[in-house]
Amino acid sequence: MLRHQVLDRPDAAALVAQVAGWDAGRRYVGAELHAGDLGWHLRGPDQVLAGTVHGWWRADGLVAVAEIEDATARPRVRPDLRADPEVAAAVADVVDALPGEQQWSEAADDSALRFELAARGWSLDPDPWTNLWADGARWEVADRGEVVRAADDVSGRVTVQRHGFARSTFDEPSWHRMAAGPGYRPDLDLVVRHDGVAVAAGTAWLSVPGGPAYLEPLATHRDHRGRGYGRACVRALVDACLAAGASGLSVATPSSNTGGVAAYVSAGMVPVQTLQGLTRRRGA
Repeated sequence: MLRHQVLDRPDAAALVAQVAGWDAGRRYVGAELHAGDLGWHLRGPDQVLAGTVHGWWRADGLVAVAEIEDATARPRVRPDLRADPEVAAAVADVVDALPGEQQWSEAADDSALRFELAARGWSLDPDPWTNLWADGARWEVADRGEVVRAADDVSGRVTVQRHGFARSTFDEPSWHRMAAGPGYRPDLDLVVRHDGVAVAAGTAWLSVPGGPAYLEPLATHRDHRGRGYGRACVRALVDACLAAGASGLSVATPSSNTGGVAAYVSAGMVPVQTLQGLTRRRGA
């Protein structure tokens, strides 16, 4: 018997460590919801979080989790249950009820959930994402210039985020909620400065020691683009993740964002996987 629950902030926060534990013994995680995705998501106020984090349990504990916003779903099934049809059907029931005319969902390539959604009329998204990876075994740590922890320049961290994304709502209360939340590490939240001015920033999330870290988000201030500051921030974050015990650092970006892919490659990351989600248009 499966139990499904829509979670409030405290309950959602309690899931982060459990999802992080799913990465134990794995040096790379690809097209899956990372504990850091949940950590970043918890920056939002309660009214934004409401109804967006779902969990499924059996008697032996958590079996699946999903982050759902509007018509987009990011579910993840516990690794040892990827082939379980009951779990797949239960998660698909919620994903299948997404609102809107066009819905989108992740689903691991080899999972029963992916086949379940396909059987319900979902199809391959024609706009894939590229996952890039910085392998700790091949990485060379070096001087990255003027880099500080975001905790030492919260205003700069927020300014870069707001000027790095056109529709960003990130503010100082958002940063404080994120920093007080599960999975956050001040040594993995960095700001790159030029002459004392914040020009790029990013936050990485480490699931478990020895496991993969995940970059979410990275921003370069729009007034300082094209000068290598984003590249410097990526490299500084890889350095910090390796110092924290990560196996490496991954990041995903739309494959159509050729400039973004090229920027990550220039920082030393390599494309290792194409991530193709599933989509459905109602009435199609």
